[in-house]
Amino acid sequence: MPELLRYSQFLQDVSEIALLDSVYIAPMRDATDLAVLQTAERGAADIVCTRDADFFTVEPANPLSRKPTSSSYGRIIVFPVEVLLRRRGALLG
Repeated sequence: MPELLRYSQFLQDVSEIALLDSVYIAPMRDATDLAVLQTAERGAADIVCTRDADFFTVEPANPLSRKPTSSSYGRIIVFPVEVLLRRRGALLG
């Protein structure tokens, strides 16, 4: 069985449907990202890793840098994917 198909079946086995509220409100710049945030909240996620700049605050020291920093939405912390990869490398290295 091809690895991608096996992985897809694994995801189906361990996932649950998250019913989303059409009037969900959160302080996001891009309203299309609300579904991602709401799914994470409904799924009781603690951390979301993404490269989507709309999830991040602008670094206060230099707003022109647009360097993403971690953000929080309630109890969910959002990190840039690169932070996770650096930490993973440090743990494996």
